[in-house]
Amino acid sequence: MYKKIIAFALFLSIISFFTAFYNDYNSNLYYVLSFFNYSIAGWIDVGWIEARTLRLFFNFLLFVGVITYYFSKGKETRLLRFSFATLFVQLCFGVVVQFIFILNRFEGIEVKSYAGIVISYVITFFVLYVLYKSLKYMSDQQSLDFETVAYTESTEVYYFKTGNWERLLHFIIDNLIFLLIGYQLFSGILMFEFFNYFGIVRGDDADRFFLLIVFPVFSFVYYYIFEKLFSATPGKFLTQSRLVNSEGLVPANSHVLLRTLCRNIPFDGVSFLFNASWHDNLSNTEVFKEKKSEISGAYYFLIIPIFGILLFLVKAIEGYLHTTNI
Repeated sequence: MYKKIIAFALFLSIISFFTAFYNDYNSNLYYVLSFFNYSIAGWIDVGWIEARTLRLFFNFLLFVGVITYYFSKGKETRLLRFSFATLFVQLCFGVVVQFIFILNRFEGIEVKSYAGIVISYVITFFVLYVLYKSLKYMSDQQSLDFETVAYTESTEVYYFKTGNWERLLHFIIDNLIFLLIGYQLFSGILMFEFFNYFGIVRGDDADRFFLLIVFPVFSFVYYYIFEKLFSATPGKFLTQSRLVNSEGLVPANSHVLLRTLCRNIPFDGVSFLFNASWHDNLSNTEVFKEKKSEISGAYYFLIIPIFGILLFLVKAIEGYLHTTNI
């Protein structure tokens, strides 16, 4: 499984990098590669950040993740699990968007296009399956960090809780994923005339609809699915943290559901900063640390400046090629 994960991640990363620069949309090569072009970010600009820059950044994270996974012989999984998890989110909601697109254009779709749609769905579900199995495998290879204390007549095992600053990082990262992936997909959906039947408007009203309706629903599905399937969210993958019950075991489905519902309590997301942790206490769950990997997490902060330098070089080369008409 270790070698399969490496081959799979490298394949996705290389294809995504290539299609970011290969712009011959009408060629047969691009048509074939488009079935495997699973960029982690969407296709809509976010503020002053170009969509392609976001895609390149997340693809760069995926590439670095598989390289560290390979050289650590499967021990360093933080970045790869995070990349796989965010890609898993995007593909799940991407399937929904594609289905809405088919409903919206059902009568205008040519017969020959149905073959491409079927192939696209088959490949997407296959990729989702491989992502799921890979995340399960890598998570199962990790174990909780603990210390054993020997007393006169007994021995106690103590697990290490995830610190408040790391949990704040979880909160920030997971919410950024909501805003980045959720809003881009929502914006794409609103482009379809299909939604006129539901009276969903555009502009400021659409933004309010997203924040009041779509965002909470997306948040619920996001947290419940990840903590039920993997006992962690993408943010927790980055800090090597895991959701468990009070005994350090996988929590029951009812506990995960209650924990997810408790997240709707006002200010629950930052309650841990005040030693409250409402969704932990009310659901009888904890967030514990996994055993530390060989690579210090501080090194990952170098990714941003390194990516900035690479992006500058890419734009400089593209600008040179454009001015010289090469």
